[in-house]
Amino acid sequence: MSKMKRILCWVLAAALVLSLAACGAADDDGQEKTDAPVLGVCIWAMETEYFTNLAHWLEEAGKAHGWEVVVQSGDATNPSSQVEIIENFITMQVDAIFINPINIASVDDALAKAKSEGIWIFGHNYRYEDSEVPDVYLSGDPAEAGAMITDLAKQEADRVIGDGKVVVAAMTSLDNENNSNRSEGMKARAKEIWGEDALVAENSPGNTAEAMSAAENIVQAHPDVNVWLCYNDECAIGVYEFYNASGRDQSKAVIVGADGNVDVLRAIVNDTAVRGTLSQTLYAKCEQVLQAADVLMESGDVAAAQETAGYELLTPINRDNAQAELDASTWQ
Repeated sequence: MSKMKRILCWVLAAALVLSLAACGAADDDGQEKTDAPVLGVCIWAMETEYFTNLAHWLEEAGKAHGWEVVVQSGDATNPSSQVEIIENFITMQVDAIFINPINIASVDDALAKAKSEGIWIFGHNYRYEDSEVPDVYLSGDPAEAGAMITDLAKQEADRVIGDGKVVVAAMTSLDNENNSNRSEGMKARAKEIWGEDALVAENSPGNTAEAMSAAENIVQAHPDVNVWLCYNDECAIGVYEFYNASGRDQSKAVIVGADGNVDVLRAIVNDTAVRGTLSQTLYAKCEQVLQAADVLMESGDVAAAQETAGYELLTPINRDNAQAELDASTWQ
């Protein structure tokens, strides 16, 4: 073999060795990434503020606990879209799935299949009676959530109305069982606290604009209404916008909603008629979810994981804690 050929062979051999070493490094890097447990997050309507915040805080908690968090969003008009996501997570061999379902019945079989594959299931907005599939349930009773809205309104009414007469209007929803039960719980507690005659009006608006219009109509018929129970914050903002547009005095009015939306939190901080909301305090709840996920991975103790995550989702928010909640909600 000529000297030139020998040199060429050595060069090619060295290049091959370096190439294999590089491939080995890439594999090592890949292995390091896959060593982290994976949480598949299946939500819907990712474009909404609530789900954007939920995804963000799950990702942040995942980083803190060494989990890879993969977020995929279904189509709110197509419950089967979440089935496709679950099947994708099964193929990916994720370690746990966190799901907020569009429709619980639609995803039950797919989740059961995932569970049979050894994947832990976190059911968000799942009550114990809704399904036997989740390992960890995050919900609370919707009727009790409605009662919490009214209890918070009572607390704020005692502060701003004092001994004055309380006249109540309710913004309710019949969209689904959860919202209907929340609305019924809200009204039932109002009658317990203030008596059967205190609740003088009820409307079921579908959005903020409809709530604003409904508030105007209610005040025309019942000008003394001073406490507004709203099953969600969209309705609360609608009532608030009516007050702003009409120039009505807000100093002796109480509007309470639920969801912890940023606009409502700002209104509470600014000492307007919006006095409270119920929030899932996502930054704290997502941390608990990842703590529970760690428990499942380390011991498989479902009862301990449920205790760690907690069942109840909602925390009352008023002027005392609204700023902290607002700071956490405006991470963007």
